[in-house]
Amino acid sequence: MIVLYQTSSIGFVSALEADLVEHNWEFTENVVAGGGGGVGDPPFFLYVVLRY
Repeated sequence: MIVLYQTSSIGFVSALEADLVEHNWEFTENVVAGGGGGVGDPPFFLYVVLRY
């Protein structure tokens, strides 16, 4: 797992996630569709999980 971004805004992290998934659709297996939602208090993180 690699943390890419940290923010206090769930909106920013959600928008960035959507952009990254759309841009990398051919490599992405976003099974759960990501976006855990605004659960808990900030900071919020954007991360990727890699499978080798």
